[in-house]
Amino acid sequence: MEKSVTIKEKDINTISKNINEKILEQTFEQLNDHYRSKMVETFKDSPREIQNIIREYGSKLGVQEIKGGAYYMRGSSKIYIRPNESVETIAHEFGHFVDNLKEFKRKGWKFTTSYESDFSEFYDVVENISRKKLRMRKNCIKLVEEYREVFKDSNERDGANGGLQDIINGLSRGKVRIRYGHDNSYWKRPGAIQHEVYANLFQIKAHNRKRIGNL
Repeated sequence: MEKSVTIKEKDINTISKNINEKILEQTFEQLNDHYRSKMVETFKDSPREIQNIIREYGSKLGVQEIKGGAYYMRGSSKIYIRPNESVETIAHEFGHFVDNLKEFKRKGWKFTTSYESDFSEFYDVVENISRKKLRMRKNCIKLVEEYREVFKDSNERDGANGGLQDIINGLSRGKVRIRYGHDNSYWKRPGAIQHEVYANLFQIKAHNRKRIGNL
């Protein structure tokens, strides 16, 4: 008589995680050992939707090491990061990279197309932020306090909250800033708000952040 084998959910999750890490290593095989490891660390626990995007575009990515800061130059195939860059920043810059390739495939930026399809669960939240008339100066002080209240249970300097803070900063054209954001002049560039919203939502979703649902 054959013995039955019971597989625990924890064992299934461990096996799934190991398989996912192997796939990520293969996806980013063009990178050196250090940055391949950083990409695995960044995305090993990301949800399936993000994993699918990574498998489609990850093999096209290049990484250029720099001493400070982090950025993606539109039209290129590289992200520019430090050796010890945070997983939040890596996910954000990779989001810019993906956004650029999607734009190239469409031959023109259509914000609602990739925004709604890739991040449909966040659509109403971002629209709600947009409707708060963030460009009206009389609302800004009140809104800064409101958003600080949202972040009060966690460190507002925490990079995990940076993406959401940057979205708020962009939709207000720089008038509402908690900690993370860009210079006001940056938001005047054509497409800057759309591109940053995409990259920030990519980072938020990649790390299963739920806080955006509180807004």
